[in-house]
Amino acid sequence: MINKILLIDIEGIIRKNTDKFTENWSHHPIGLMYLASSVNAVYPEIEFKIFHTFTSAAPLQDLTELLHNFQPDLIGLRALSLYKNDFYMVAQIIRNEFPGKYLIAGGPYPSISYEEILSNKLADLIVIGEGEITFREIIKALQENNNLPTNISGTATVINDRVIKNKPRPLISDVDSIPFPDYSLIDFKKYSKAVNQTFIGKDNTSMFSSRGCSFQCFYCHKLFGKVIRRRSPENIVAEMKYHYNERNIKNFIFLDDVFNVPLDAAKQVLKLISQSFCNIHINFPNGLRADHIDDEFITLLEACGTIQITLAIESANHRLQQYMEKNLDIDLAHLNIEKLSRKFIVTVMYIIGFPTETLSEAEETITFAEQLEYVTQPVLNILRVYVDSPILNILNPSPEQMKLISNQSQTSHFERVFYNGKFIKPTFYGDYFSRELVPLRSEDVFRLNIKWIHNVVNNSHRIAKSYNVMKQYISDNEIVSFYKNFFNNEEFEYSDLMRMMKHEA
Repeated sequence: MINKILLIDIEGIIRKNTDKFTENWSHHPIGLMYLASSVNAVYPEIEFKIFHTFTSAAPLQDLTELLHNFQPDLIGLRALSLYKNDFYMVAQIIRNEFPGKYLIAGGPYPSISYEEILSNKLADLIVIGEGEITFREIIKALQENNNLPTNISGTATVINDRVIKNKPRPLISDVDSIPFPDYSLIDFKKYSKAVNQTFIGKDNTSMFSSRGCSFQCFYCHKLFGKVIRRRSPENIVAEMKYHYNERNIKNFIFLDDVFNVPLDAAKQVLKLISQSFCNIHINFPNGLRADHIDDEFITLLEACGTIQITLAIESANHRLQQYMEKNLDIDLAHLNIEKLSRKFIVTVMYIIGFPTETLSEAEETITFAEQLEYVTQPVLNILRVYVDSPILNILNPSPEQMKLISNQSQTSHFERVFYNGKFIKPTFYGDYFSRELVPLRSEDVFRLNIKWIHNVVNNSHRIAKSYNVMKQYISDNEIVSFYKNFFNNEEFEYSDLMRMMKHEA
């Protein structure tokens, strides 16, 4: 029988040469809270605890203590590929401390690397992809048979020393049927140091109004599928009202991959939110589709108390937009970002290093970013190749190349570009392939990053204009805190901000 379940979200237990922004970057473990509420809807007697390593100053010590005090019957692990080594450490501790306990893993890294994890006996069962129904079926089998099932759809396991992947789990079509995530399982005070694009230091709630993304960008994950499944506006607002009335929450973070697709459906959500609340703030840190925006949508964002928006451009080159199958209307995106960044705190995400991308095409992206002078946070990333993304069909890597790519996926962008505060030649997958396939090399990426910092990040006109937008929503102390994180400089002060804007302090 399963009476107690411990779910562990693994993030950055040991990070070397990291930046403060990356170190403190986190969100509530909403995926694990969804799992707990889904199981408790059928088995209310099961006690859950969630341990998020981000919230602990000594995560391995605290985890060991929790394991002994709580004595869980089943343990679940969740991690990103970036934290593969941390995942290994946690799994080994559990195996050493509780060798007889069932250990299940899920989330982005286990879903991709289930064979590696199972072969190394770091878990007994892997939940692949969306987990609510799958996890509930696993618990049902354990309650009825007291044995870990081997044939559940959406899982992988080991049978006779062979890793077996069962048939895929169909995506949950009626997302309104999923119970709201159980926020009683986390302590908000432990997230006071967390940073994200939302600039929220107060209590907040993370939400999904939809799951999945209909676009076919070849570099992206497929965790929630390539079909958008939207919750009804009424279901979304019901969850918001619970947090607003029962927990006095007034700050909401929407984590959808593409909240504003389809645009009409997103407008219906915003209309009901604006009719239901009068003093809340909402934020969209994961990304809106920049060419699926019109003036009515912007007006509704204002009516809902929107503060922060992230838009993902990737490349400003028209050919590459088609090549990567993002197919963004660059001209319309530019117009919309200009409108949005004059009203809200806006982050824009870019990527360089695509297959076939030339130096001049990468420089187009930098020129595009230079022109957007109200954007608060322009972010340039080096393309990261994931083992479940369609880009592998283009690269067709050898086993040795695949090993090098895998190592790259476990290194943060900052670690690939900086060392001891100085630019370094970055870790770049293109160095492993022909110039015909990947024209850029690490030295090109190095020079592009320097140009980016000089022309975009340190642009005094952009900083001054975005500052005037930021101070409509947050205090000067909060703005300085943002720049401390953004520049990875604990010594950054208000006077430095004034100098960067070419003012006197």
